[in-house]
Amino acid sequence: MSEGAFVAPIAAGRSTDIAFVITVGAVGVTPAEQTAWQYGEYLEHTGVTGHLARTMQTTVLGTAIDAGLFAEADFDPVPYWERVRQPVLAQWGEFDQDAVPAKSSRLIRAALDRGGNPQHSVRIVPSVNHNLHTTADSGFDRLATLPSDYGDAEVAWIDDPSRPPTGVALASESAGPDPRDHGTIWAPIAAAVILLCALAFGVLRGGRSPRAFRWLAVLAPVTILWTLGYQFFLLVTAGKVTGPVVAGAPVAWLVAQLLAVAATVAAVAVAVAFRNPQTIGAVGRVRTGFLAVGGALFVPWAVYWGLFWI
Repeated sequence: MSEGAFVAPIAAGRSTDIAFVITVGAVGVTPAEQTAWQYGEYLEHTGVTGHLARTMQTTVLGTAIDAGLFAEADFDPVPYWERVRQPVLAQWGEFDQDAVPAKSSRLIRAALDRGGNPQHSVRIVPSVNHNLHTTADSGFDRLATLPSDYGDAEVAWIDDPSRPPTGVALASESAGPDPRDHGTIWAPIAAAVILLCALAFGVLRGGRSPRAFRWLAVLAPVTILWTLGYQFFLLVTAGKVTGPVVAGAPVAWLVAQLLAVAATVAAVAVAVAFRNPQTIGAVGRVRTGFLAVGGALFVPWAVYWGLFWI
């Protein structure tokens, strides 16, 4: 089932001792594409309609892949399905919200056809979720109940793999973005480190700073920590837990956006002060310069993480 269905065709292609293969919720695309699609499904289900979903599917997931958090992100299961010669029963739930079921079933069926496998069946089990359990929420829940005929269709197929199992048709789904085309770990981290160092040096070097300088020195680091913390939370929960959502955006994300706007206003004030000889004279050219650099780096950093988009 699910990730196990990545392994099943590999094992079947290597061993003649395996008599048949039955999978549940197999994924026919790369884990990167599957995860991006899944984030979109779950975030939309929680009521998220703004740009955050796209940011999670592309920038955040792409950055996590670049950081090595998804070691098998580019694994392509299709060539392994082409090598399977045993009878195959590939099953998906009608309300599978995890495995890109319409595309995965199409790709796996085509791979078995290309490989010359004469006995393979695709079965779409009605009214169940990713793991073929019953669902009261269109597949977004995890109930413990199996349908009453759960094993009957599988047993009947094992007895006679040439008989197509009964099932329903799947609705087509829209493809998610490819996160491998987005995100890089080094640029945003380097920008954040330089930004924080510049702000710390500009504020802590001694003497009293203007109010805008102090606001920038506080707001920028808080925004960075809050944004990365919340995005990491969404990453590890697969977008299934967002917290309260208002006007299509999680409240936690709205807080990050408000912090980013406030920090940007402070950065603009610092940039204006940098051009004021009186400010430079009172604070010092070096300190003012460091703060201006920090403010200048913050804006593209916030743009990168989608903080200015609704």
